[in-house]
Amino acid sequence: LGRVELSSGQPEAALPMFEQAIELYQTTGFNYAVVSVQLYRAAAGMALRKPALLAEGLRAYLGHAAAQELLTCNWWLPDTIEPLLIYAASHGIEPEWAQRLLAERFVGAPPAPAELPSDAAELEIASRMQQSLLPTQPPLMPDLDIAALIRPAAEIGGDFVGYFPRGAEPEEGLQRRLGVAVGDISGKGLAAALLLSGTVVALNTVAASDAPPAQVARALHEAMHPYTSRSRMTIAFCYCLLTQEASGWALQTVGAGAVTPLLRRADGTSSWIETAGFPLGTFAGAQWREQHTSL
Repeated sequence: LGRVELSSGQPEAALPMFEQAIELYQTTGFNYAVVSVQLYRAAAGMALRKPALLAEGLRAYLGHAAAQELLTCNWWLPDTIEPLLIYAASHGIEPEWAQRLLAERFVGAPPAPAELPSDAAELEIASRMQQSLLPTQPPLMPDLDIAALIRPAAEIGGDFVGYFPRGAEPEEGLQRRLGVAVGDISGKGLAAALLLSGTVVALNTVAASDAPPAQVARALHEAMHPYTSRSRMTIAFCYCLLTQEASGWALQTVGAGAVTPLLRRADGTSSWIETAGFPLGTFAGAQWREQHTSL
């Protein structure tokens, strides 16, 4: 029941059910069941933006998994495990085992497109379609150096990046802003390329409105959820909005199942921008919050 509530976008209702399940399994001595429920509890903590609860659940499961050398994914909600493992790996919570489990997620997956009997011309068209959706170069804006590198893991990948400048030219008379979107479709090959095309079109529409990152994420989620729910794919997504102010640059960031952004300041210090959240297209009622940082 807790898993049903969680997958329905009701983490608050799921949490007490997970607590009851943990208590029950502890009395019966089912240690693996205890730590498995801790993983769902961590997912609820991520959805509710409770980092202590998130870390506690991850530490309990990954510690047990590392000690027992468990690599099974059978009990996990497929849409939630990847952002949980990414969070663990980037926050020092059994990072080696989290990274190994991330690698194991792709063991037994369908063969790469080149290994399947398929129409080579169709794959070529899909590959060109993906490349056409990527920016040819980053925008030119005073006081900003912008660069990106994309290397697909397969013949046709689901990675994308987008730039949304505003007030780039002084004569525009607008407050200078730059939105940067980075994302990845949870899949490879032709299906990911097709979902990618719809995602990029929807992103260009919602980000052009100059909306804050959380609103962009929510609008993109609502646009793509009817398609992700059928394809069982999700969209890892991070959107950053830079705004030039009198005192410097302000940064608003939202994360949805993507790798946590790393901020490196001019003095050489580095820090993670906490943006843990579920991927887009996961739950119908999912919500995201943005982080505000001064640069």
